[in-house]
Amino acid sequence: MNSKTVGLLYFIAFLTFSCNNSGKGKNENKDSLNNNDSLKVKIYERNINDPVRDSILLTYTKHIVTYFKNRNYDSLIKFLDTKKGLLFSPYTFIDTSKYHTITSSDMYQWMDNKKQPKINWGVADASGDPISLTPNEYVKKYVNDVDFLRADSIVTNRFIGSGTMQNNILDIYPDCVFTESFYKGSNKNTENFDWRSLRLIFEKSDEQYYLVAVVHDEWTM
Repeated sequence: MNSKTVGLLYFIAFLTFSCNNSGKGKNENKDSLNNNDSLKVKIYERNINDPVRDSILLTYTKHIVTYFKNRNYDSLIKFLDTKKGLLFSPYTFIDTSKYHTITSSDMYQWMDNKKQPKINWGVADASGDPISLTPNEYVKKYVNDVDFLRADSIVTNRFIGSGTMQNNILDIYPDCVFTESFYKGSNKNTENFDWRSLRLIFEKSDEQYYLVAVVHDEWTM
């Protein structure tokens, strides 16, 4: 085989290798693009304007906040997912290893005020002390600490209150929808520090929205 023939064979082999790798790269890039597009769509779907969904969530929020205010726990039970239960978080950073999740059966027991147990709900931000309260005491301090029925803003799928603590709600509940009842503060000189938010986190199952978390938020050190 002469040198010209050898050179021609090397050239053909090079073209074949380049074409194969070029096609592979295009497919990989296409797959990567499709995956990213899917992720963007999933994130964006939560923010798509859906008047029917939003109306349901706002109606649920009004009922749920009213039931908490009146300690009407038996009415709250119908909003709970019997499999997942209901998580309570005193702050916007949800530590699932510390914060308390209750079941429908637990909430039934709350209806007898005299027999309510002391529960460890997590750790207080400023002091680091355990939050050991009865359900009524917890609700008074971390669910109904202001009248959220008269909140300054009640919105769906949008965060308003923001402090120094990391908000990881969408990390813990990536498929959720939620409402935020925001109280901007009573003192104009300190409204940046005495604001409050109550976030009700819902997940959809069998065409029904269930309350899976009640997340309180406020200014923290």
